[in-house]
Amino acid sequence: MEQIEAHAVAPLASAHEPSPTEIEESRSSRIKAEAQRDAIREYWRHLGYEIECWLVHDKFSTSLRLAPWHVRSNLINGLPREIIDRIKSGRKA
Repeated sequence: MEQIEAHAVAPLASAHEPSPTEIEESRSSRIKAEAQRDAIREYWRHLGYEIECWLVHDKFSTSLRLAPWHVRSNLINGLPREIIDRIKSGRKA
């Protein structure tokens, strides 16, 4: 019977483990996104409109070396839906 030599097999490449610096940059990205979200909400609230804003955590970007946070909202072309509805119906905003 033929004897087979055992060789160590390299583990499959795992997902990138972020470094402490990358983790801090991602946290900083979230803090900036939260501030931006709050500023957008407050701007429209001051003008009498309630809008929806939320944060989206994107997947890790190798080019940016972080997992960035983005602000999303229900604004249409930068305007609250209520204004868009008024424009479409011909009423003044």
